Amino acid sequence: MGCRPSWHYHEVPNLLARSSCSLQNISIKDVDFPDEELLRCLAHSPELTSLCFMPYPQIRDILDITKKLDVSRSTSADAVVGGVAARLRELKKACTCESCFEGIIKMLVSRVGASAHAAGLRRFELVFYDLSTEMELSARSTRWARLDRFRDSLEQIAAINEKLEVTFVVDVPYLPQYIDVTSGSLTSSLGFVSYGSRAGSIGRPHGAKDVCL
Repeated sequence: MGCRPSWHYHEVPNLLARSSCSLQNISIKDVDFPDEELLRCLAHSPELTSLCFMPYPQIRDILDITKKLDVSRSTSADAVVGGVAARLRELKKACTCESCFEGIIKMLVSRVGASAHAAGLRRFELVFYDLSTEMELSARSTRWARLDRFRDSLEQIAAINEKLEVTFVVDVPYLPQYIDVTSGSLTSSLGFVSYGSRAGSIGRPHGAKDVCL
């Protein structure tokens, strides 16, 4: 699906509830899909093993979703959070905010190793959309230092969990620029995408019933 903000995203979890199907793979990319609707989907997908959540717009806070996926925070009193995606093996997310890093590390630790509260994550990928191109040089240097520290933390987790494959990618977000082409009452807008080089990747390359949006 394209980036249409008016599409009926609430129908997806409703469909899952009505069908009682056991999804193993959910991939949501480049569509406006609210966090609360994803949580509803997860609540109806106890057999889920693979999740990709990279919605549009890319500039958004994923802290709430990260907390929900931290199974160490789960409680039996919370039907949505308790045991959410407990069978998850693969997880791919995207973010633009460094304040999410601490929560991501905690979530990751809760899903790997002998003390994991869930079955055990095997592959994790995070795409960080870097918006520092407009920053002053000193601010950009500070950001890259934080990214390096976060990358080190991911490497440490991967080092002590041999079955875990971790990838950290720094990229440029999809930020379209529009030109106005007016002819009478007709106005057309064309989007141009600028892609940045991918850097900062750690890990190794990576295979059900799917839902791809």
